Amino acid sequence: MEDSVEGICPGCALGKALDTNMPETIVDYEKTENAGMTDKMQTTAVKANWQARSYLALALKPMELLRLLSRAVTKEFPKGEVWKVMTQLQEVYCPNDRQSIGEVGYNLGNLKIGVDKNPSILFCQLATLEHPYAHTKCRITDDEMIETIFTVAPKKDCTTLNSEPDSNPPGDGS
Repeated sequence: MEDSVEGICPGCALGKALDTNMPETIVDYEKTENAGMTDKMQTTAVKANWQARSYLALALKPMELLRLLSRAVTKEFPKGEVWKVMTQLQEVYCPNDRQSIGEVGYNLGNLKIGVDKNPSILFCQLATLEHPYAHTKCRITDDEMIETIFTVAPKKDCTTLNSEPDSNPPGDGS
């Protein structure tokens, strides 16, 4: 399955599309399972869906997120289809719309750091902004980061920011 979450549960159903090996309904699956005629790939897909649902139930703590599990329940799949939950999570946390692009620009423009503050605070603020948009169309580019650093950093730190490392630092033996 493409677009699956790597490293959480290898081979599980944490993707953004229905696994093509899933049965039409869980009733169909249970009938073939009881008759001993279930396809191995179908059994693997159903078990992966249940395992992924369990992982999500443990990971999604606030009730607002747990309701996503409830919304994925259908008559055909009373325990829910995990791909529907993943699609909803993607819509909530990785938006790719113009509003998000505007949010990034607005948040970058509102960064501030006091003259007496440690400049590393600015880099932490930038990392905090960069992370939520890292895998979206509105990803913060290196040029935007550099522009923001020079705009926001106190003037006393600009000389340090402009300096380049010495190609032959003392004691390197060159």
